[in-house]
Amino acid sequence: MVSLLLEGMDMKGTNQLWNPWSLYVDDDQTIYVADHSNQRIVEWKPGATNGTVVASVNEAHQLNGPIDVIIDKESDSLIISDYRNKRVVRWPRHNGTRGEVIISNISSFGLTMDDNGFLYVVHDEKYEVRRYKIGDTQETVVAGDNGQGNRLDQLSGPRYVSVDRDHLVYVSDYKNHRVMRWEEGTKQGIVVASGQGIGNRLGS
Repeated sequence: MVSLLLEGMDMKGTNQLWNPWSLYVDDDQTIYVADHSNQRIVEWKPGATNGTVVASVNEAHQLNGPIDVIIDKESDSLIISDYRNKRVVRWPRHNGTRGEVIISNISSFGLTMDDNGFLYVVHDEKYEVRRYKIGDTQETVVAGDNGQGNRLDQLSGPRYVSVDRDHLVYVSDYKNHRVMRWEEGTKQGIVVASGQGIGNRLGS
């Protein structure tokens, strides 16, 4: 069980989290948590009462406000959105002491990978989603790329991204209060959830 955090307490215990932003669940039900304010990634095995820190601050190879984490199964590594350092890093999943920068100079938020090994990254400051082949510096914009706004070819405050088996890209468009879907190669998306502004109604 993760303990409650009270103001003024030390929040760095292995049974504690401080502002966790996202998580990834592996095939064996192991949970990886982006423990944002503790500057670390914590691994939780099924039934465990304490987590294990698998990526954290250590001198030059530090995390600063990690905001999302996924697993690259091909390399058996963690891919981490290191938000305040404006980069995406790859960290060995087991016995790793340092990360490797794979994308730099990017205000990265949510991450995902498709079944072909392409990495999708939400670029918060550019209001777009980019697709990368790990090891290649070239990117392809797959959603957004038209500045901030509420048109169907724009995003405003994109946060997280998901890709289905047909390679359709889904984006949580935070400030527009909607979820968007983009087909590969298209210039604009369609609204698949909400799009009617702030509210709590389930339908018309």
